[in-house]
Amino acid sequence: VLFLPDDRPPRLSEEAKVAVRRLAAYMRQSRINTEAAADQYANALELAEGELEPRLLYGLVLLKARQRDEAAKQFEELNIERPEMLLPLQGIAWTRIEQRSYKTGVNDLTDLIDNVAKPSKPTDPYPEQAQRVFYWVGQLREFLAIAPEQAWRPPPELLDGLDRAVADHGAQARELYEKGRSRSRAVAADFDQRLAGSSSEALTAKLKVERRQLAKYVVFPYEYETQRILAGLNQ
Repeated sequence: VLFLPDDRPPRLSEEAKVAVRRLAAYMRQSRINTEAAADQYANALELAEGELEPRLLYGLVLLKARQRDEAAKQFEELNIERPEMLLPLQGIAWTRIEQRSYKTGVNDLTDLIDNVAKPSKPTDPYPEQAQRVFYWVGQLREFLAIAPEQAWRPPPELLDGLDRAVADHGAQARELYEKGRSRSRAVAADFDQRLAGSSSEALTAKLKVERRQLAKYVVFPYEYETQRILAGLNQ
């Protein structure tokens, strides 16, 4: 059998890869220059000729820069085009929860879990990205159940629905999800312990505020997703 060489042109040109990496560099900035990032995104988008990397990275840039409405729009468009991808759904859920639209956020997390592809065999492990999603969603689920003020918390039936969606994925998913939940409970317990031992009104007030803050419990996987996108440039 004669195997002919694959003479198809690369999916991304070298110029496009350089432009995408320059866009990704904005993720390392503590204060992102959004105007410069937008210009670099336009350049990368043109050079990439329809490939997804610039759009995914720009969504992350907008999210990290707290341009939440723009980030949500970016990820929603990607989700419509590529509903099987997990990152756009993660970005959408994160924007909702950061904006304290907790009920909508739980629904988004449930959609995310429903979108995780199951292994072909129940005994096969989930891919790394999916494993991280189960743990991350568990962290968020428990944060929503215990951290916000009572009036802001999503109804128990919504959280129960999220639990059922994870349970449908089997023991691997449930274990990772429960580890995430336990992590958030440990954070809350630490705050409660420090509050019980506080003898300062100022410190007590500070701890009560921090106990309700999302960033104290969960972080968005910016670094992991950025590196995963960059690792696929040569594929």
